[in-house]
Amino acid sequence: MTQQRAVLAYSGGLDTSVAIRWLSEQGYEVHAVAVDVGQQEDFGEIRRRGELAGAASVRVASAVDRFASEILTRAIRANGLYEQKYPMVSGLARPLIADEVVKVAREVDAYPSDAALWQVVPGVTNSGGTLALHLAGNVSHYIGAVLGRTGYVRDRPAEFALRDVPRAEVKARVQDALASVEQALSELPPVSLEAPYPEALAGRTLGTEQFLVHLVAHFGYHLGQIDYHRRMLAAESGTVGALLLSELPARVGPADSAG
Repeated sequence: MTQQRAVLAYSGGLDTSVAIRWLSEQGYEVHAVAVDVGQQEDFGEIRRRGELAGAASVRVASAVDRFASEILTRAIRANGLYEQKYPMVSGLARPLIADEVVKVAREVDAYPSDAALWQVVPGVTNSGGTLALHLAGNVSHYIGAVLGRTGYVRDRPAEFALRDVPRAEVKARVQDALASVEQALSELPPVSLEAPYPEALAGRTLGTEQFLVHLVAHFGYHLGQIDYHRRMLAAESGTVGALLLSELPARVGPADSAG
């Protein structure tokens, strides 16, 4: 019998830590998700608490920009206050946190099993797991380490040599890569985009903005390969909504355009 999975919105506090333990005792494989909306928590400590409580994985999803652009600006415009006294920060963040948790749930359930993630089918060189590790290493190096100076040391051969890494660990590596990218780009001065990329690439000097566009295209190329690989193994699973336009932040929302 396949173990049931639960994705839990996790704060790192006592109540949600107890929830991890309780769900685990009920037989669930628990994947905890802490969502960063700018609250300046120690997410390393939150990850540690979740792992100690028994979570199969603890991920930190960054939603700072979405929270600011899609929710906070509209709340400020509407003078949204709790009991007409306090900013509604916690309440406003909850729908966004729920949305991020749903995305993680889609990712967890996309492949039918840990083994399927690493299965190589005829005509396909790399498994979904290999491609996921490669993408994580790629952006962790070129954006996180080179532009953000995170100190990340890439082991590219290992990205293609590792096998049978559990989905929980693969997702954690991808999430760590995402965090390093967001940190690097948020701290990158705009003028740096016009400067040459700090490393020579294939013996050439490219512009930083030019190379970032290339990295996005490279990421999308392999994302499509992962989706195709998954569908070959579990055709009935269909789409997981990896590129929904509805999840992109709109510059002008319906309420804004009406007037």
